[in-house]
Order: sequence, then C-alpha cells, then structure tokens
Amino acid sequence: MGKINNAVETVNKVERIYHRYRNMIYLTAFDILRDRALSLDAVHDTMVKLMRYADRIDESKPTQMCNYIYRVAKCVSIDMYNKRKNMVLTEDSDDAAEDGCAQWQNGPEEYVITKESVNDIAGVINGMDEKYSMPLRLHKLYKFSIDQTAEMMGVSPRTVHNRINKAKEIIAEALKGRGKIRE
Repeated sequence: MGKINNAVETVNKVERIYHRYRNMIYLTAFDILRDRALSLDAVHDTMVKLMRYADRIDESKPTQMCNYIYRVAKCVSIDMYNKRKNMVLTEDSDDAAEDGCAQWQNGPEEYVITKESVNDIAGVINGMDEKYSMPLRLHKLYKFSIDQTAEMMGVSPRTVHNRINKAKEIIAEALKGRGKIRE
C-alpha cells in the first residue's frame, strides 16, 4: 500500500507543478525552439522528467523549485533543439530574436537593439546570479506580473521588483564596461 500512496503523491505533486508552472515551461521552450508544437512537446517531456525525479523537488522551497523546473525545461528544450540542429537556420530566426528584444522597456535596454547587442544582453543575463536573472526573465520576457513572479519564486512582490532593478543595474554596468552604452 505504501508504494501506491507514494505513486499517488508523486502524481499529485507533478499535477500541482504542471498547473503552476506550465506557462513558464512553455515560454522557456518556445524561447529556445521558436516552434509551438515542439514547445508543447518540450512541456510534455519536461513533465515526464520531473515525474521521474519528483523526489528532488521540494515544494516547501519555491525559489529552488522554480529554478530547478526552469533548468529542466531549458535542458529538455536545448536537447530538442540540438536534435533538429541539422536544419538550416534562416533569417527568420534572427528576426525572431530581434523581435523578442522589443519586449524590453525602460532602462539600459533602451539603446539601439542590434543582433550584437541582443547577444551582449543575453550573455550578461545568462551569466548573472539566478536570483536576479529569474525574476527578470519571468516578468520582462515571459510577461508574468510581479505578483505572479513573486508567487512562483516564493518571495514578496517587493523583492521581485528589487531584484529586477538590480538585474537592470548589472546589465547596464556590464554594457558600460563593454562600451556599449554611454554614462
């Protein structure tokens, strides 16, 4: 009977995770794959992997849980991307990356957006501490509200706001250091 109870608990846990994080998983996958059908497949594959490793997910630590789910979704999506990598990249994928940057508003990201600057910003975001990059991605890129982002991360809305501002400062300093924006 113990195995059945554990299986039921695992299914319930994964179901709660799915309902709470499915949009983040989908948007993470879509950001990498740029394809709706593949992104939906990535959500499915991510959930299967999370079910397989459900014992690693501690729901009492929402920030770590959110980060873990994000990393799993990102790895699954990158694996899917690499499997179809033999396809020829087109100009459309470059345009999609530039269109994604139009979502940024107010702050160091207001300078002229070019392919090079997109890569500079992405590099800075990928290199920063996840406690700053995660709220920035969830709120600015994936369009979750401050309150939704706070709930997903298990912190207060004020903390999310402060971390987003700190992330913007980190980006501005890095770009200033590279001579990409003026003081």
